[in-house]
Order: sequence, then C-alpha cells, then structure tokens
Amino acid sequence: MTVNNSAMVTLYAPIMEPFGFVPLESMACGTPVVGVREAGVRESVVHGVTGLLVEREPAELARAVEALLTDPNRAADMGRCGRACVQEHWTWERTLARLEGYLTEAAGRNR
Repeated sequence: MTVNNSAMVTLYAPIMEPFGFVPLESMACGTPVVGVREAGVRESVVHGVTGLLVEREPAELARAVEALLTDPNRAADMGRCGRACVQEHWTWERTLARLEGYLTEAAGRNR
C-alpha cells in the first residue's frame, strides 16, 4: 500500500479525550504526532518514537512542532515508526483479538 499525504506533523490537543483515533490515523499515514500528555493520547502516541507528548501549554506545543519541522529526518523517522506501530498494534484484527480475550476472561470470572 502506498501512503500519500503532505502533512508534516499532526498537532492533537483534545481535552481529556478517552482515546485518540486522530493520532492513530495520522501515524497510519506516516505523520508524526505532537499531542498533549494526558488521557488517551498517551495510549496511542509513544513519546520520542511516534511523536512528542507535551503538557497543555501553548509554548510547549509550539516548541514540539518546531522541533519536528526543523528536523525533517527526525520527523520522518517518527512517521515511519508510527506507521509500523499502527500496523503492528492497532489493526482491526489485533483489536478484535484483544477484545475477545478480555470478554473470554470476564466470562470465565462470572462462572
């Protein structure tokens, strides 16, 4: 599959998002993510690997975006790692298998 997008970085700063699909979609496209270090964003973005997680401070968000925009090699590496991470951990098949495991475990406890 060929990925074709022109985004250099995705900035994601939701307020207490329980889980972030936007970072996963971005990473699937090979785009690094700058996100807030809270709630579900911490589940999908691996700091320093698939993107950068910072506090909810405009100056910190700006520094993180600038860091990736001024270092395209680092951004590209994070983009590749993000895509690989999504393919390895966040496919529908993987998600369904994990869900089935949780449900099977829960059903076993209720017997």
